[in-house]
Amino acid sequence: MSKKEKQPLRDLMTSTGEKLQGTPWNVYPRPRLRRQEWACLNGEWDFKIGSRDAELRKIRVPFCPESLLSGIHEVSSPGTPLFYFRSFSVPEAWEGRRILLHFGAVDQECDVKINGRDAGHFISGYLPFQLDITEYLVSGENLLEVIAVDPLDYARPWGKQKTDRGGMWYTPVSGIWQSVWIEPVPEKHIQDLAIDTDLTSVTIRLVGAETGTVRFQEAEYTIAKKQNQQSAEK
Repeated sequence: MSKKEKQPLRDLMTSTGEKLQGTPWNVYPRPRLRRQEWACLNGEWDFKIGSRDAELRKIRVPFCPESLLSGIHEVSSPGTPLFYFRSFSVPEAWEGRRILLHFGAVDQECDVKINGRDAGHFISGYLPFQLDITEYLVSGENLLEVIAVDPLDYARPWGKQKTDRGGMWYTPVSGIWQSVWIEPVPEKHIQDLAIDTDLTSVTIRLVGAETGTVRFQEAEYTIAKKQNQQSAEK
């Protein structure tokens, strides 16, 4: 296929013949600690490479800009800043609760802004993180901005990435490459579950809350405030 005949990325089809549209990975990303109320922020974001004054483009989150599915399909020089922008609204039913913003992973270092205010900074291309953005929100539309930089620095884990891929080396991955979502929680809420097992029992401990109810093998168990744990016999 000649350069003139090359198919535009916006018209590319998936393997099933469908155009790349809609919200990718629109399922709750964390099965072990699943909440009923949440909103997926995956999908089309505004995107710039290099600076805020660069050309405004569109990218499909959570696909990295080096991938075909992102709609960008370009490899930038290590350390090039990537700018992501999108607006979102918080449902009225969530009023009075804390709003958490979750990122499955951003490679490698990122700054997060809400309505132009610094909301958080995180370094790690592999780990999820969350930010309490309640104090930065306004009624109606809110602007979320993510600035990501991947220096491909040997001082940090980077797997088999290499700008000149080949052999055992893969095309680099940068920017947002896992799901983004928001969810409401009460002031005191379960932050994590610590699960220990042996041959006869499962011990579940709450992190961040004194009491709560968990579901295990289609049965519900209440975590008592006094001991903060409950064993469920198999």
